[in-house]
Amino acid sequence: MTIWMPALEKRSNRPLYQAIADAIEADILSGRLRSGDRMPTHRDLAYRVGVTVGTVSRAYTEAGKAGWISGEVGRGTFVLNRRAASLPRGSNAAPDVIDLRLNAPIDAVQPSLPEAFRAILSGKDRAALLRYGPTAGTPRDQLVGANILRRHGLNVGPQTVALCAGAQHGVGLALETLTEPGDNILVEELTYPAIRELAEARGLRVYPIAISAAGIARAIGKACRTVRPKALYLNPTLHNPTGRTLSAECRRALVAAARQHGLMVIEDDVHRLLASDAPPPIAQLMPEQTVYVASLSKCFAPGLRLGYLAAPPALRERIADAVWRSLWSISPIVTALTAHWVGTGEFDRVVSAKRREAAARQELARKIFGHHSPKTSAYHYWLELPACWSAEAFALAAQIAAVLVTPSTAFHLGSGAPPRAVRLSLSAPSDRSMLRLGLERLRGLIERPNPAIADRSL
Repeated sequence: MTIWMPALEKRSNRPLYQAIADAIEADILSGRLRSGDRMPTHRDLAYRVGVTVGTVSRAYTEAGKAGWISGEVGRGTFVLNRRAASLPRGSNAAPDVIDLRLNAPIDAVQPSLPEAFRAILSGKDRAALLRYGPTAGTPRDQLVGANILRRHGLNVGPQTVALCAGAQHGVGLALETLTEPGDNILVEELTYPAIRELAEARGLRVYPIAISAAGIARAIGKACRTVRPKALYLNPTLHNPTGRTLSAECRRALVAAARQHGLMVIEDDVHRLLASDAPPPIAQLMPEQTVYVASLSKCFAPGLRLGYLAAPPALRERIADAVWRSLWSISPIVTALTAHWVGTGEFDRVVSAKRREAAARQELARKIFGHHSPKTSAYHYWLELPACWSAEAFALAAQIAAVLVTPSTAFHLGSGAPPRAVRLSLSAPSDRSMLRLGLERLRGLIERPNPAIADRSL
């Protein structure tokens, strides 16, 4: 492991995590950090710099997005090949660089913001928009939340709903409510990367398990006997990163196993409104043992930073306390805008349009890569690679070809080798023509791999 310390400017106004990420870039360009160097662990660097583990995790994430380093569970974090340093990064990327990393909503259709503001500002109590709101939300806010959750296939009353600032905040609230530092939680072998940072920040240990209809009961049973987990976190609908949706059979098997072992489930269903035919949520099958997390970020508008939780009655007061500790309450302006859009039908119109556009982009990807996978409307596409490619090598080759993708190592928490695959965020380009260009560049890499790069395991 490299004994590396960032040179941080004492009077810098930049956030600490960004300053550390900038120091990584500077030291790679200067030669102080070289290709293949192993970076300090998150905890070790946090201790020596005097910051939190979460700050280092955010710094490493930023440096990873820019192509300077890459982490692999069980091995550590390493400096990538110096050839990546010749490529543009982030918002300064050249026009021909196509970024397929950020799993953001499609911007082609948006709600009418000026009309919505005129409507909420014409209300009787405009001053309330600038006051603190109640921690649990107003009765109107909870009613809107219940209506949105019913669109998810979850039958809940308004008093069941808690408001949160998006799904990541909601998952953090669920972890805070269900666990204590030192506890163990189960996650899928391929999963949303931030769950590891959320767990580490709370002092939790993460154990990956395989999720499949054939083996879910056995996997949960074994884990419950050996590590005694407090909860299982999973993303069952339009899974990030693979895009798959758990079948009804697999959901029933999971519920049976969770009930047998008294295991709580955190169901992150942030993509559900993009799916037209998903089976009922796990929370609908097992409401007494599930904390359900939904959000407007993927299906509607990420800038709202609004999500909803539904939980068993015994947990609701604790979740409300956790909301109060973390942010007091959601902005009344955000909840008023959401209520307006739901009430006018604008919410459903925008969600439907984004779903149709996502499905069209999936069809484009299937045609370009010649795949016959089931039709889906996920924002992301899981591209499995030929045997000559590792995920990291392909991501580097794609970067050299001016396409930025996310290798499977970013999502892999299992003990074995990560899959030979990369995630493509089809929603990131502003239009389909730019997306097509990026996908065709990737197809060219698959059809005509560069032996000097393809055989390398970075």
